[in-house]
Amino acid sequence: MIWPVLTFGAETWSLNQLTETKLLRFENNTLKSICDQVYDGELNLWRRCYTREVRDLIPMPQVTDYIRSSRLRWLGHILISGPDRFTSRVFTENIKGKRTCKNGVENDLRALDVNRDDIEMLAVDRRVWRHLVVAARSLNGPVDP
Repeated sequence: MIWPVLTFGAETWSLNQLTETKLLRFENNTLKSICDQVYDGELNLWRRCYTREVRDLIPMPQVTDYIRSSRLRWLGHILISGPDRFTSRVFTENIKGKRTCKNGVENDLRALDVNRDDIEMLAVDRRVWRHLVVAARSLNGPVDP
């Protein structure tokens, strides 16, 4: 229930470093609360789980990777919908501003080492695009597709 509420509308977000840090902090604290406490035999006491322990127990992508994957999945829909659609025109037009959805997607593509000029060709082949979306979800660690 937490992820859908947390990431509602994430396809159009343009994250900055502060927002990413806050999202990751919220996610880590939530997962630690869910996992609760563990017994440490060496110290002979109960303690709260460390973030790396929780990440080992719960093999899921970080929320920022999930957002990156959602943006790329949405971009694939935009690119194959055709140039006459409103969403496609909004994406291809030059909108002024520091943080736009287009800038966020371009940063995601850069993180995946994908050339901006090749994305339309990649989006036509759904299998290749799906592989790219899954790769975006697993940038910070392995995850099942």
